[in-house]
Amino acid sequence: MSSEIHFCAICGSSYAVEDHHIMFKSEIKHLEKCPYNHIYLCPKHHRDPKEGVHFNAELDKKLKENFLKY
Repeated sequence: MSSEIHFCAICGSSYAVEDHHIMFKSEIKHLEKCPYNHIYLCPKHHRDPKEGVHFNAELDKKLKENFLKY
């Protein structure tokens, strides 16, 4: 188990953060293991029906646009 502390890329919380692929494997398969294609999100910003990236098209688009700048 890693002793590294990760923080939510949206709010900065360190509580129960989860790894999130910015670009889904189904979108661009070869980016699946790209280290820049991962961010950490708290449960609220990852899976919440109102604010989670999987339900919020605007937030998803913003994260993808930021990723594509690299």
